[in-house]
Amino acid sequence: PGMTMGRYAAFLAVCLALVRLSVPMQVCPSQDGPGPCICTERTLFPPQMMCSHTSLAEVLDNIPASTGDLRLFDSQIVSIDDGIFQQLANLKILSMENNQISSTIRPG
Repeated sequence: PGMTMGRYAAFLAVCLALVRLSVPMQVCPSQDGPGPCICTERTLFPPQMMCSHTSLAEVLDNIPASTGDLRLFDSQIVSIDDGIFQQLANLKILSMENNQISSTIRPG
């Protein structure tokens, strides 16, 4: 007896689901009050900032420095300021598909 591979996989899936349920989620800090994004502090993974499916026209300039996973897909972003991600030393995942990006803007 013992645990078969199928049962082990199911057990692992349940454990991961429970970990996700226990992860605190909050509205990310914003200079203008609560923003359109959700921040998640995760134990096993870098902190995530989810700003997808919003009407954002630009990348926010107050992204928490600890962010390791930044999701900006399915928004209305048209340009990216040069160096906007420079302070994000922990950034491992950047998802920006399905936006309206046509250029990057270099500082004057």
